[in-house]
Amino acid sequence: MTIDEWLNTSTKVLKKKGIETARLDCLLILENVSRKDQNWILTHGEKLITDEAMEKFNAMLERRAKHEPLAYILGKKEFYGFNFFVNRDVLVPRPETEALVTALIKEAPQNARVLDLGTGSGNIAVSSKLQRQDLNIMASDISKEALAVATKNASAHKTQIKLVESNLFDQIDEAFDIVAANLPYVPRFKEVPAELNFEPDIALFADNDGLEMYEKFFAEVEDYLEDRGMILIEHDPRQFSWLLSFTRRRAQRISDFITALS
Repeated sequence: MTIDEWLNTSTKVLKKKGIETARLDCLLILENVSRKDQNWILTHGEKLITDEAMEKFNAMLERRAKHEPLAYILGKKEFYGFNFFVNRDVLVPRPETEALVTALIKEAPQNARVLDLGTGSGNIAVSSKLQRQDLNIMASDISKEALAVATKNASAHKTQIKLVESNLFDQIDEAFDIVAANLPYVPRFKEVPAELNFEPDIALFADNDGLEMYEKFFAEVEDYLEDRGMILIEHDPRQFSWLLSFTRRRAQRISDFITALS
């Protein structure tokens, strides 16, 4: 089978499974296995695929046809212009989370102390450090497995970040200029796309209409903020009114300086 034949056939397979990015996904699989860029692939479609390569292509295709996120299949995901190692112990970094990094590197004072709470793959902490070498960043997560992924990414990008295993703030004993968090906020019984079934429940879902973890977060975060400290969070836009009202009930200082991103 030639490259073009595999690409066309495999694209049809994924389209039948309802995958909107079918052709791009197939191109990325070809690129990953062949270690050739897409331009080469598209201009050498007549090339025959070896049996060994075909086995690898089809194994990846089978996984994607089951709606497994392509990032897990390829073992990487681009975020803020950098490649991050990912596996099923961490969420796949989303483009919308880049807005949180942009706000962090823009708003952080010089030599600011930053806490990235619930770091997952470390994409927020590492990207922020790469953009702002002056920042002193601590990244925490409740999951040992997630911290192992974050450690791998920090090392790959040669960034100095302190990593701590912690359930919210229970192992945190200092105050920060910025506390950033992308905590689970999807309501536990909400119907979600098939791809999300492959991602870790602990990083996605929360009780109380998805607000449980942020309710706990705001009950404690004030004790870990410096004067005029800032909070940066990601949440569902439909949760904004509740989050804002909750912060006002908790403490005026928090509501004065919260920056909520969605």
